[in-house]
Amino acid sequence: SNIIECRVADVFTYQYLNSFDLVVANAFADLISPQQLATLLKRLVHLRGGLVYLPITFTGQTSLEPPICCSIHNELFLDDSAAFKLYHDHLRDVEGQFLDVQALKSTLVSYGFELVAEAPSDWILPLGSRFTSYIVDFISNALTPRFLKIRDSTLRHRSLRWIKKLRSEATVLTDDKESATARTLRATNVDLLFIRR
Repeated sequence: SNIIECRVADVFTYQYLNSFDLVVANAFADLISPQQLATLLKRLVHLRGGLVYLPITFTGQTSLEPPICCSIHNELFLDDSAAFKLYHDHLRDVEGQFLDVQALKSTLVSYGFELVAEAPSDWILPLGSRFTSYIVDFISNALTPRFLKIRDSTLRHRSLRWIKKLRSEATVLTDDKESATARTLRATNVDLLFIRR
């Protein structure tokens, strides 16, 4: 008879002598370096045929659909792509995230894993939902200090207006009712499945 044993544990401190048949690291693979991840996974899945599933691996692409236009009612805003480039810089430089999925895949292959499946798993989140408001708070908290340091006052004001517009659309109206907006936040993610060779 087969025994299924599930463990939820801190991957950095968990000591397990046997090899797992399956390791699932949800929304985790982009949080540490590919080399560190590969070393951990090799320790946990050291027998041939073991699987590693990495769902919701962030690819470093964020966008608004439709974008916040550069000009709305004669108010000038920073371009979305410029704002999200600064956000991704923050994720890499301050948060220590690794957003190069190709480097992740190459590293795992070099450590003895084979990629057997890959599929998109984008988050498409309506602004005004409770969950999205937390993400918008994180984005705006990351960007506001960067925007305040912009020396060009025109660009600084456009950048801060962009944050204000984003936050206003992401505000949940009441505890019972979420605000209705046509704009969505897209975070491009990928699900990866590897097998140990």
